[in-house]
Amino acid sequence: MYSFLRSISFILRVYLCYCTIDNVPIIEDPLRQELFSEIISLYTILWALSYYTNGIIIREFQIQSATIRVIFYFFIYLIYMFIMFGILKLLTLLNILPI
Repeated sequence: MYSFLRSISFILRVYLCYCTIDNVPIIEDPLRQELFSEIISLYTILWALSYYTNGIIIREFQIQSATIRVIFYFFIYLIYMFIMFGILKLLTLLNILPI
């Protein structure tokens, strides 16, 4: 069950990130945008925040089940993703992005 949920979680996270964060232009020039996104990956930041937060929750509540851990990770990732998307959209509305 863990492997199945992990795979589904990954597919959904990739799809949702593509639908949200990938559609917000950070830099006007597409080539610079691609270079910037490779150097400072928003997905790496999301992964690090989610992984750290998930570890705190797992230690706090002493969760042993890998299935429950992957479910927690998925929802934590979603929360951080939508927060980041909201920040990017706000910066776009304030004409700060695209640079």
